[in-house]
Amino acid sequence: MTTRNRITNGLMVAVVAMACFALATSANAAITQTDAIGFPSAIGPIANDDLLQSSITSVTATTPQYGSVAGLNDGNGDDSSDKFGYGEYSLGVNVPATAVFVLTGPFNIGEIRVTAGSADGVRKSQDWDVYTSSNGGSTWDVLRMDNILLGSAVNGEGTTITLTDTTGTLASNVNAIKFDIFKAVGATYGPNIQEIDVFEATGGGGPAATPGTLIYGK
Repeated sequence: MTTRNRITNGLMVAVVAMACFALATSANAAITQTDAIGFPSAIGPIANDDLLQSSITSVTATTPQYGSVAGLNDGNGDDSSDKFGYGEYSLGVNVPATAVFVLTGPFNIGEIRVTAGSADGVRKSQDWDVYTSSNGGSTWDVLRMDNILLGSAVNGEGTTITLTDTTGTLASNVNAIKFDIFKAVGATYGPNIQEIDVFEATGGGGPAATPGTLIYGK
């Protein structure tokens, strides 16, 4: 049984959290979480050349309230005039929810970046756990749990959670990634997920953990 901790206070503008894990597919070092709140140009980047676009076998996810599952990893920030809309993919009130990406890998993962944003001020708070697998999702290893960031009440703003590791490798030998997504305590709705980007660790030959071509808008 897993006990989940929840942040119950108000707005978090910038937080860095550290945690250590010694799992089969994760690096034995500190994972760093960096959070950002703001309009798209301030919290990006959203990339159009990450592993979830270049090296995907399949994507399965809970039916979105808005848009389609394809909007999770298409490199589109879905903003207008530097503001987020309701999104190509929104878990909305449909939480808890799960999104699973099966890769052509295996890959060593260097960075994970999740962006949520909304035309209103109530669908940008994020709370999710991420797991990795080396056998296509038959079994899962916890990479990081309780990634929580409460967004502000400003319409059109968004939030980005970025995970990296001091070694440069978050997880190795990965061919599937799973996100379990929740409504954050203190939030009105579940997150309006605009994009999930996953980058290969430097030296792997694929899209590396550096900002790709920025794509905002349709």
